[in-house]
Amino acid sequence: MMRNIIAAVAILASAGFAAGATAQTAPKLDSKWSQVSNNCEFGERIDGSTAADARRRIEAAGLTNVRDLRKGCDNVWHATASAGGGDINVAVSPGGEVMRETN
Repeated sequence: MMRNIIAAVAILASAGFAAGATAQTAPKLDSKWSQVSNNCEFGERIDGSTAADARRRIEAAGLTNVRDLRKGCDNVWHATASAGGGDINVAVSPGGEVMRETN
């Protein structure tokens, strides 16, 4: 009887631990713009440009190996790309201008 109780407690404890370990919270939505919360200031609106859009613009500017694309709250895309045998940091403005970023 005691062995059954210990086994049941062990099973319940491991099931509870596994459920807690895999639980995820849903992203918060900004009710005004229905966008996923991304630490931007209230009222900042993220435009509809995509990583694929930014990649195309960067590659059209003659850069290769575009990676680490991320979008800021100001709708500027930031990435690392290869140019002339080395890596540079680039930004793509909301208007589509590709610019080299300085450190």
